[in-house]
Amino acid sequence: MKKPVGSGSDHVSITIVLSCLAAAALLPSFAAAAGGEGSGNCTTRCGDINIEYPFGVEAGCYHPGFNLTCNRSSSYHSPRLFLGDGTVQVLDISVPNGTALINNSRIVFSSTNKQVVSTTWEVGSPYFLSGSNKIALVGCNARVDLRASRRRLISSCTAVCPSPSDAAAPSDSNSNSTDPIYFMGSGICVACSGVGCCQANISFADSSYSVEVQNLQEQGTKSIGPTDLVYIVQQDFTYHSDMAGDSSNAPQALPALLNWYISTDSSACRTPTNSTSASAPGCLSNNSFCQQGNDPAPAGYKCYCSPGYQGNPYIAGGCHDIDECKSPQLYSCYGDCNNTQGSHVCKCPHGYEGNPSTPNGCKGELN
Repeated sequence: MKKPVGSGSDHVSITIVLSCLAAAALLPSFAAAAGGEGSGNCTTRCGDINIEYPFGVEAGCYHPGFNLTCNRSSSYHSPRLFLGDGTVQVLDISVPNGTALINNSRIVFSSTNKQVVSTTWEVGSPYFLSGSNKIALVGCNARVDLRASRRRLISSCTAVCPSPSDAAAPSDSNSNSTDPIYFMGSGICVACSGVGCCQANISFADSSYSVEVQNLQEQGTKSIGPTDLVYIVQQDFTYHSDMAGDSSNAPQALPALLNWYISTDSSACRTPTNSTSASAPGCLSNNSFCQQGNDPAPAGYKCYCSPGYQGNPYIAGGCHDIDECKSPQLYSCYGDCNNTQGSHVCKCPHGYEGNPSTPNGCKGELN
């Protein structure tokens, strides 16, 4: 029935296209690595993407497992950033959120006589697929199953196509079409409805999945095309009727969100005696803390700046005080504001009383 293009264990290559859519396991010497980050010899930007520690391009500039490749080839309009050795393209990195947005290639299953075919989607440590992604199938009379370790079924959806007798609307006297494309509407973008395209939430973070496509083809049913396309994507997949019968009209790759952990040793994130926040070797900045991962599969921890601070907790002095008084709408202070380390004091002006945290909350002068 269908077979995946490429071997099941290969990482798929990444390219950017526009479509209907708007378009490391061992603890290192953190001090030594951070010193490399601050040496001034590290690449801090590739194209329009900022690069902060624990990520880096040059040796000594990154935490083990967080190396990147900045490809400045003339074949690209501008430099492109890739994970590791340059296979998976990076679209964005968020150090505060512990995420990386990648341009994730589709998986193509071509026609065979098999009823069920499968391949493997995987990323290496320290990355895990975020549970906020979705799996989408563009195809006809087929089901896609996403399975995690021990073959646990994580997500599944089915895409069907109308039979020839149903494809043309009986009430439409001007149409003699038996093409499923007409049934789904021509030349428009629509959300996946289960006809020609389906999608489902993943909701389980892991680093490796089995992607299986099962043939549900009925005798005499006309297929949209000779291939089924599977996407793992961050946002809802938008289907266009031009994708029917011609996979070249479908996007080659779409954004998917990865989580990452500074260490896979969650036991290193502990709350010391007489302290209210946990600490770990990877959290180098003052006013920072660690938090163990809450995803079902991975074990590890991330670092965060303490409340009232922002910046990069993975480097010494990386967390800086937030001046809440500069953003009264964000921090709800409409009276006299006094910034303090990690906090602020908001009160009504002298001679007024009321609630300074709401607009016009301070009323009239006092006698």
